[in-house]
Amino acid sequence: MRTKSVWNEPNKRFYKFLKNTEKYNLDKNILVIGCSDGTYAIPAARKGFNVLALDIDKDAIYGSKPILIGDKYVENIGLKERLKRENLCDKVRYKVCDYMDWNSDEKYSLIFTSGSIHYSFNNKHIIDDMIYKMIDMLCDNGILLLEYIHEDENTDKNRYFVSKSFLEKILKRKNNIKIISHKVKTYVEQANPRDNKVHTIKWGRIYVQKLPSFVDDTESAKYYDVLPRFSKEVYDYLEKEMNMKNKKIADVGCGTGRIAIDLLEKNNVVYAIDPDKNMLNICINKCSKYNNIFHPIVGTDISMNISSKSVDYVVVSQSFHRFNPLLFKKECKRVLKQNGKVIIIWYRVDFKNKIFSQMLSNVKECYENYETRYGSLSEVDGAVLEEKENIKSVADFFENNYNLKEIMSNASLDIDEFKKLGLSMELFPIAHSLTTVTKIINSKVFDKEKY
Repeated sequence: MRTKSVWNEPNKRFYKFLKNTEKYNLDKNILVIGCSDGTYAIPAARKGFNVLALDIDKDAIYGSKPILIGDKYVENIGLKERLKRENLCDKVRYKVCDYMDWNSDEKYSLIFTSGSIHYSFNNKHIIDDMIYKMIDMLCDNGILLLEYIHEDENTDKNRYFVSKSFLEKILKRKNNIKIISHKVKTYVEQANPRDNKVHTIKWGRIYVQKLPSFVDDTESAKYYDVLPRFSKEVYDYLEKEMNMKNKKIADVGCGTGRIAIDLLEKNNVVYAIDPDKNMLNICINKCSKYNNIFHPIVGTDISMNISSKSVDYVVVSQSFHRFNPLLFKKECKRVLKQNGKVIIIWYRVDFKNKIFSQMLSNVKECYENYETRYGSLSEVDGAVLEEKENIKSVADFFENNYNLKEIMSNASLDIDEFKKLGLSMELFPIAHSLTTVTKIINSKVFDKEKY
């Protein structure tokens, strides 16, 4: 149990939050919802961030008469006056509004709200909408941090306190996000300066990241294309054990066609489905010689844009984590023929292998801003956890009615293929977005020769 107050250390928590702009290569633009008189907006502005601050209480923005606390009157100048006094007016915009009424086409790298989702005008029905709206306002790879009071502390009948399980449940409905971390901690504190009582409170924090829906340019799509093809052993299994030859297949999330071209070589009719035209164009160029059995389609996991009962298999390679499982299952049932099957594939790299551990070591030496893709976990521990999460999500999708097959690759790589594999596996965690990979490769601090 912590004895330091969650209210008395807001800057410390918020500075930690701001570090994510560097960790994830995000722009310095922040939306603060429930900004009060600038507890979070002003520290961000001092650090050089551009902030939009929203609050439903006009006194928080414009100030009010002095507040009586105990036997003393305390000045309540508001955010506007504080910004003037600190010469930060050019760094912080502000607006008084109901959060659900806020409409803007702007995208933010970070969105932060502390405690604002449990106010009395909210309830469990519109909390969903409020969170989804915040996620929609995030740019690709943007971070949302929600701080909330856990429902165990629900002693106030005028408020709806949320829970960890409730938040995780509604976030699972969003197919374009991932939960980076989620913790609930207990504090003993004086919760409000106007109230001298000491409270025990459970305070939750959840970090959510918005996944990119598509790459931004052709160069980034080319980078994505260096990811390795699956080994011969995989296709031997699909052909011999799954009878995947001369079939009709929907390759959903086909990307640049890494698996599509191998399926075409087995004389399968392939519907290559992806929402990103940049990657789909590479797939088209790669597979054009199979024009009689190759059908590129702009589509998604929930709208494949192919006829009902038209395919024998739906194949998903390295993209299932981006899908909405419930809606994807519904779409699979629509497009699959009777007795059709869904096959979900992913590969992993054994970072315990000496070659890959050396590769990691070299990359870290060559680029000082290296960050593992797994946050606080090492690559080895993160990869183990990621595989467990993959297996669980697949088991949930199939309702435990599935077969899991592990296939070890005996493929060998030439030096160019090995370098490409290294770039694809290691530069993505550094850059954390495909658009910055080429900048990393060509930067002065990245020693390509040593790498």
